[in-house]
Amino acid sequence: KGLMDGLGDPYSTYYTPEEFNILMEDTSGVYCGIGAMISQDLKTGLMTVVRVFEGSPAAEAGMLPGDVLNKVNGEDITAMELDLVVKEHIKGDEGSQVTVNVYRASQGEYVDLTMERRNIEVPTVEHSMLADQTGYVLITQFEEVTAAQFIQAVEDLESQGMKQMIIDVRSNPGGVLDSAVSIAAYILPEGTIVSTKYKDGGTDEYLTKDKKLRVDSSRQEQFRDYPVLDEHEMNIPIAILVNENSASASEVLAGALRDYDKAVLVGTTTFGKGIVQNVFPLADGSAVKVTVAHYFTPNGFDLHGKGLEPDVEVELDEELIKKGSFSLEEDNQVQKAIETLNGQS
Repeated sequence: KGLMDGLGDPYSTYYTPEEFNILMEDTSGVYCGIGAMISQDLKTGLMTVVRVFEGSPAAEAGMLPGDVLNKVNGEDITAMELDLVVKEHIKGDEGSQVTVNVYRASQGEYVDLTMERRNIEVPTVEHSMLADQTGYVLITQFEEVTAAQFIQAVEDLESQGMKQMIIDVRSNPGGVLDSAVSIAAYILPEGTIVSTKYKDGGTDEYLTKDKKLRVDSSRQEQFRDYPVLDEHEMNIPIAILVNENSASASEVLAGALRDYDKAVLVGTTTFGKGIVQNVFPLADGSAVKVTVAHYFTPNGFDLHGKGLEPDVEVELDEELIKKGSFSLEEDNQVQKAIETLNGQS
């Protein structure tokens, strides 16, 4: 762990055999836990709740976006890695209880929240029709099923007469890159969606044409498929809602759509995670995760450490942050996105 920490890269790490086994558990989008999405600031180590799923144990216990995790069942978890906190401490057997101690800045105090773990099916896409025939599609994270769910949402909104669309990836930490690429390919014309560049000079390039990933990092060009969607291109005004917790695959999608002039970004500057990690298992069952490449948008922008600046900058209202739960009609960033789209019509 000391050796990997010495690299000075917060995304490169060492996993003991026990930790690696925990990380390799496949949840397939369903898990037994509390129903909250948590983000970790890799500079400070702080773990902050960014989303609480409706009807979940976390919601019933009163957990709010903005809560900062401090302890789980009395154990200080502030110096741990987020993935291990979630899988070792927050997830557990169905019906078992867990107490999460959080710091709530709006109250200036620590709060104990006790809840019963349940099977949680993670909702990755939600949609609704808003004012002015504006379709709204929320993507909470990118999993293998997300691209298909996105298309179902778009088709439903189109059947309701959608004339313009908002894609909300605020506080979306990323996930399966192929899923974000598939969504981009569904919207964009022929061309490059995203490329990765390695330190040896090799590149990988995701193409909309034929839904292929072109790989020439081995100096021998080859192709592999990523999830195939119907040939399609969208030609309606699109706004993408982003914030400081929109990261990785979210930034790939937002950057690609903007570079093709297919979307305007509304909100605040994104997280700025534009790098690729590979996991290398070791002979004793342990593993290392190492940064191997950088992402580049179609126009060649390396967003890592910088993020994507919005075309229309607007902070979420402080009163809404304190409130924690609010409707899309109250959401000033959503309403600004509608206003921006109306100005393009």
